[in-house]
Amino acid sequence: MPSQKKKTYVEDLSTFLTEAKHFVLVRFDNTTHTTLEKLRKELKKEDAVFKVVKNTLFTKTIERVAKKEKSFKKLQDSVLPLKENSAVLVLGENYHKGLSAFFKFAKAEKTLTFKFGLLEKELQPEDVLNKIAQLPSKEDLIAKILGSMNAPTSRLVYSMKFGVSKLVYVLNQRAKQSS
Repeated sequence: MPSQKKKTYVEDLSTFLTEAKHFVLVRFDNTTHTTLEKLRKELKKEDAVFKVVKNTLFTKTIERVAKKEKSFKKLQDSVLPLKENSAVLVLGENYHKGLSAFFKFAKAEKTLTFKFGLLEKELQPEDVLNKIAQLPSKEDLIAKILGSMNAPTSRLVYSMKFGVSKLVYVLNQRAKQSS
């Protein structure tokens, strides 16, 4: 018989997950408490929340929410039951920053990996999450686009100055030789 504490936990977790637009389930093995606290601090900077969950209670939560939301039904059918230690990583509006911060931290700490995620109501497997986390940020992409738009203009100016610059260089070398 489930205790009131567990029922409350499932209710709170279901509210937490339904209010979150994006979340990822993370695997952690033999990770120290201090490491998890460092991770929480890093993720907090990127508007993400890291919360360790019990697999059985997470499963109950998903089953409960799946009755109301179709995206959770797909998650229930494809990834449950869960194995290994799990934590929920709830991401902010710009989920790329949180994924990227976790990925960078997980590269140094090999005990942390993605399991799966629900991004924009779509189930994403581990390999897709890793690829998304490695993509450049929106700001970096905008800078690259603006740089590439500026590059043709710079090349045109350089090509127009090239002939004159080469002539000046040749004349300078000739003047040095004759002196």
